[in-house]
Amino acid sequence: MGKFAWSYARLLPAVALLISLLSGLALTLTLKTQLDSLANNQGEQLSQNLAYQLARAVRDPLIHRDNLSLQVELDELLTLEGVHRAAVYDVNDRLIAQAQRDQTRDPGEYRHSSPVDIENARVGRAEVSLVPGFVATHYRQPFLLTLAIWGLFTALLIFAAYRLGHSLSSRIGYLSQHLPREDGDEGRDELTTLERRMEPLLRTPDDDRATLAEQPAALLGIACRNLPRLEALVNREHFESLMKRFDQLVARTLQLYGGHRLPGEHYNVYIEFLGADSEDDQTMNAAYCAAALLKLSGGLLEDQGVSMELAAAIHPCTSKPTGSILLDEQDLALNLNALGELLDKAASGEILLNRATSQHPSIVEFNVSPLAEGSAFCRINDFGEDGENLLSRQIALLSQH
Repeated sequence: MGKFAWSYARLLPAVALLISLLSGLALTLTLKTQLDSLANNQGEQLSQNLAYQLARAVRDPLIHRDNLSLQVELDELLTLEGVHRAAVYDVNDRLIAQAQRDQTRDPGEYRHSSPVDIENARVGRAEVSLVPGFVATHYRQPFLLTLAIWGLFTALLIFAAYRLGHSLSSRIGYLSQHLPREDGDEGRDELTTLERRMEPLLRTPDDDRATLAEQPAALLGIACRNLPRLEALVNREHFESLMKRFDQLVARTLQLYGGHRLPGEHYNVYIEFLGADSEDDQTMNAAYCAAALLKLSGGLLEDQGVSMELAAAIHPCTSKPTGSILLDEQDLALNLNALGELLDKAASGEILLNRATSQHPSIVEFNVSPLAEGSAFCRINDFGEDGENLLSRQIALLSQH
């Protein structure tokens, strides 16, 4: 799971972290802008109110030039938290008295003045400024609290994304490990690897293919040569168990290759593969199905020291539904008779077809040879390099069950 460049166990937490960082950045900028605006409004209003109150308090001492009283008023105002400087100026804007929290030249924040008037005559003004950062300090705590909540949410989101990604990677990895492997099927991510290992399944014909009035078809016959001898060698219970396992093998194989099993006779299995003009691959599917059954049937009773000896033959035909069950069965019987005659010529382990069938476009890559010089029948020796690779993967897939 960890060897993939784009594992879900890594990808989902990374995406969650990226989304969280982007949303956190947007939240931080928005919140800071709003808090700065609130702090600025509050600072302006507080400074204006204090300047107005100071102007009212120093009006009488200013009229009487009582500098001592002026200083007392300024010192009392400075005892309020957040006041940085308070001063009184005359009508000519000359400084009369001031009080400042420290002796720095910092004028402070939110400096405002309010006129001192007597009967519509201005006699001076009062000025107040606040300690730098005093108002902003009150908004720092909700800002830090919001960041802490965002950090906790981010941690929980990444943890949940990691658990989900790890679960997805494990489940996809479990499926991939139970499919046949081959060199070069490892992708950059788990889904690519899973798709490549499921490639044999993608060759299954479409079961929902529309029924045609006339369809190309291929009949596959499997002859179980040594079943009478096996029936005599093992007891009845074991023989029935073998036949059930063989039927299950045939059923699984047909699920992969898309054939339809027909009633058999004389220890023969008959399978029909239907094709279409747009996908004329019924002969190829019959050949692959025959090779898979011949290969896998050898291990059914391997633990008991015996094996099934199978032979196969492929007969091309055309499915022509007439609407009459009796006539359709008669046509099928004629084709099965032709298939049986070909099957009788096949030795154990062979897949036979006639010379015309060997020229079918879907199997031109197969390696075939005549039974004898001038013979009208051919055997399939192998499926070519690509075909053998595909067959081995299909067999490995069927062996998993």
